[in-house]
Amino acid sequence: MKVLTVDDSRAQLMMINKFIIDVIPDAQVISYNDPAKALEDIKANKHSFSFSLIDYNMNNMSGIELAEKLLQEDFTPIDPSKTVLLSANIQQAVQDKATSLGLTFIGKPLSVEKLREFLKLKGILA
Repeated sequence: MKVLTVDDSRAQLMMINKFIIDVIPDAQVISYNDPAKALEDIKANKHSFSFSLIDYNMNNMSGIELAEKLLQEDFTPIDPSKTVLLSANIQQAVQDKATSLGLTFIGKPLSVEKLREFLKLKGILA
């Protein structure tokens, strides 16, 4: 199972990746701390992910902008219904935009429990 994580905070990225491995030990986690680099690499390598966790507030490009660009690709790198937009910014406008794209909004801090609940809800975990 290939998983995408994008967050410009290396500490947050390490924590998110640890939570994923705690819940799905055999997951192949592909991480980026730069959304522009993520977009470039995903397009160049035609990566496709089982599920994704993308931070909202990043330098260069927001998580919503990254998700929108990925959703425009013809090879479907992410499934919006299995993509989480993570943010400490719980403004309704951000949540509404995420929902309009089909993304799931989860407020930070992420926890193993929140991740497990999302994965069960989406049928990724039994």
